[in-house]
Amino acid sequence: RRSPDIYSKVIEEAESNAKALELDAMALDATLLSIISNKTGEFMVTCYGDGVVALGRHDGVIEVYSVSYRDGYPNYLSYQLSPERKARFDEKTSNFREMTYELIDENDTLKQVYRSGAIFDTYLGTKKKYCWVAVISDGVQSFVQKNITETSVTTEPVPSHEVIREMFAFKNFNGTFVKRRVKRFLELCKERGWTHYDDLSVGVVYLGGENE
Repeated sequence: RRSPDIYSKVIEEAESNAKALELDAMALDATLLSIISNKTGEFMVTCYGDGVVALGRHDGVIEVYSVSYRDGYPNYLSYQLSPERKARFDEKTSNFREMTYELIDENDTLKQVYRSGAIFDTYLGTKKKYCWVAVISDGVQSFVQKNITETSVTTEPVPSHEVIREMFAFKNFNGTFVKRRVKRFLELCKERGWTHYDDLSVGVVYLGGENE
């Protein structure tokens, strides 16, 4: 587990930039997801706040780690800048942190949910097991499907594992592979009547083939 000092420096620099732009301090209330990798294919992913980390294995299975908070009140780094706001967050004892772990293959998914007392998460791995690693905002869990008939329009949630399975169905890793896949994914969403009601962002690092 890496020292959080580097992330303290990140939020302090963000605070300085926000002040220069005359932004309210609450503009810094946001999840911070980061991926660090090296030339040998080792990587580290860190999640502060609520968000999703997906790890694509060479056998085609996707490991997914989702962080959420019961009261919808994530532990943002920005609270470290205000003792008063940090104290208010700490008072919410019912706002426990929840981790969801999923294994997703082409046809099925296995899900486990458990509580986590950690302030932030770090995920480590190498290209010996993983082909790619991705960070995603929790908007990936906000997809719904519209069902339109002659008399009504209804919506129903789309399971996040279905969204993730389609979003990361890479054909290859040449060039701007993420841009191509997201474009195709959005076309598929239109075809299926999928929409999302929360911000959606994604970043992917290709680690290389198992024998590269």
